[in-house]
Amino acid sequence: AIVRLTGLCTSLLGIFTYSLILLSVSPVLIIWIIIICFAEFLIYQLINKIAIKTENEMSNNELKFSYFFRVATEPTAGKDIRLANAKEWLLWYLSKATASYTKIMNWYTCETTKLTALQAFCALARDGATFLFLVFGITNEKIELSDFLFYFNLVTGFSNWINGISGHIASLNRISIESEK
Repeated sequence: AIVRLTGLCTSLLGIFTYSLILLSVSPVLIIWIIIICFAEFLIYQLINKIAIKTENEMSNNELKFSYFFRVATEPTAGKDIRLANAKEWLLWYLSKATASYTKIMNWYTCETTKLTALQAFCALARDGATFLFLVFGITNEKIELSDFLFYFNLVTGFSNWINGISGHIASLNRISIESEK
C-alpha cells in the first residue's frame, strides 16, 4: 500500500508539472485528456470488479473440483467408489465442475476483452484528437512544426501520469477489498 501511495503522490506531481507546460498550448486539450483518462479509469474499475467477481466464483469452483478430484484419486476411496458404483456419479461431478470453470473463464475473457478494446478506443480518441489539435495548431501558426513532437510526447506523458493515478487508486481499492476478506 505504501508503494501505491508513493506512486500516487509522484503521479500527482507529474500531472501538476505537465499541466503547467500544457497550459501554454491549450486548456481545452488538458480537459479533453482528463475526460478520456477518466473514462479509461472507469473502464479499469469495471475490469477490477469483474476480476474480483471471477476470483470469488473460481475459488468456490476450485474447492468443489479439488474435493471431487481428491476423492477420485485417493487410493483408499477406490474400494468405496467401486462398491457404491459411484464412478459415473463422480465423473459427472468432475465434468460439471470443469464445465463450470470453463464457463467462468470464458465469461471473464469475453468481458475483459470488450472492456480492454474500449480502453484502446479511448486511447485512440485521446491520441487522435491530440494529433489533430496539434496539426491544426501548426496550420494556424500557433505551434511551430519543431514543437509538434515535443507537445505530442508531453500529452502522452501527461496521459501516462493520469493513468498512473487511475492504476494506483484501483490498486489501493483492490487492496482495501482484499483486506476486508
